[in-house]
Amino acid sequence: LFIDVYWRLLNLYTAAGLDIKTARLNKRLFSNTQRAQALAAQIQVDVQQAADPATLAPARALLGTLLLATNQPREGLQLLEQALAAQPSGDQAGSLAMLNYLGIGYQALGQPQRARAYFERALPLARAAGSAAMEIIVLNNLGLTYRSEAQFGRALDLFQQALALARQAGD
Repeated sequence: LFIDVYWRLLNLYTAAGLDIKTARLNKRLFSNTQRAQALAAQIQVDVQQAADPATLAPARALLGTLLLATNQPREGLQLLEQALAAQPSGDQAGSLAMLNYLGIGYQALGQPQRARAYFERALPLARAAGSAAMEIIVLNNLGLTYRSEAQFGRALDLFQQALALARQAGD
């Protein structure tokens, strides 16, 4: 995950014309969480100072995801919220991914109602996109949210929907 995020961020920074001191960015930075967190902190400063939010929405989304992966959900959620706000209305795939990550982040912070709201916004996008894989992921995440709220009947229903889709897809 970290190496993929690194290359994608590097390409986005270059395209946006930011000076990212490429010499400091290398694959070894992603060999452990502490180095990834240090890189994320530096990138976060650069992204926050960028003038055009729409241009850097993908970088904010990737950095937000990286921060979630390195157990920094508050910082990651802030960037994902900014990226979602700047997301072009026609980019349903990007919105779907960000909504799912926002739900995961809020679930990690122990805010299941907020998490559920994001997953419920993501579910129709997954269905509209015809992506069985994303629909399964969102249904599962939504089920986990209901389970954490002790709404076991609703959680079971969502898990069964995810399982039925997985079986249809041959998984």
